[in-house]
Amino acid sequence: MQRGTSILKTVVNSPVHLAFVSIMFVVIAVIALKATSTKDKNKILNQEFIPSGQAAIAFAALTAIWLNTDNVIIFTLSLILSIMVIENRIESKLRKMSEVMFGAAIGVLIVLLIYTLTILK
Repeated sequence: MQRGTSILKTVVNSPVHLAFVSIMFVVIAVIALKATSTKDKNKILNQEFIPSGQAAIAFAALTAIWLNTDNVIIFTLSLILSIMVIENRIESKLRKMSEVMFGAAIGVLIVLLIYTLTILK
């Protein structure tokens, strides 16, 4: 029990660990949403409205960088890369704009939720 509590405190107090855990939660959430949208009898999402996993991860990383750095240049470069990811998804016609925006929103919201919960600890 002591070791588990120690690991949890390390993760919460380390911005790098917290960012990694947050991004892993985003990956799990996107996989879960995609899995539920492909089952015939348990369709939560419309088959045409599946979140973009790449956009979710790109914006989750952008949000983690935004929360962990005071350097405007690093944040700006991260923002440019995130925009390039969503632009690539739309230009290649692999995803619609709504799917990319849904994925980006999932990435941002989950990371903000996890960081907020750790602040409230």
